[in-house]
Amino acid sequence: RNLQESIDHVHDSNAAEFTLARWLADNRESFARHGSIHELELALWDAAARLEPMPGVAHALRMLAEAGLALGCISNAVFSGPVLQSELKRHGLANGLVFVLSSADIEIRKPDPRIFSAGLSKVGVSASSAWFVGDSWSADIQGAAAAGLFPVWFSSSEGSFPSDSPCARVESWPNLCSLVAHSLAA
Repeated sequence: RNLQESIDHVHDSNAAEFTLARWLADNRESFARHGSIHELELALWDAAARLEPMPGVAHALRMLAEAGLALGCISNAVFSGPVLQSELKRHGLANGLVFVLSSADIEIRKPDPRIFSAGLSKVGVSASSAWFVGDSWSADIQGAAAAGLFPVWFSSSEGSFPSDSPCARVESWPNLCSLVAHSLAA
């Protein structure tokens, strides 16, 4: 199965999480000339990914870290946490993060509560005292709520926001900083 077919299979079914590292290991002989699996994964990322940070994210992460909050990143991705962390470092966004966890690292995708629990264990915080900020209603918000975290929906959408929702909603990184500051002052 080629790379795109393997990824599509996971996203179109309830199959176990696709991990690029496992796919590369299974196809190692085809890629032996590229070095270690990690080096190959980084090379694939560099060749395929073109990401730009959202306006205000660097400032917001710096402010939140300076406020003493333990920050981490949980992502549904076929690339490993170390690869995602290298991209965050490239943009100056990794300094305040305690961890970067990818679904590829543990083969569990959001909204499964176990991926949120894995992140919480890395910072030693209980779910009831943690917030999770995400932009996907089903994966991030419903997943975080099911895991017992306080979800914050990052959405600039003008769409409806359920009034009985167990979460807050922010439209920008400065909005998130204001929400956190208000919560810390309360």
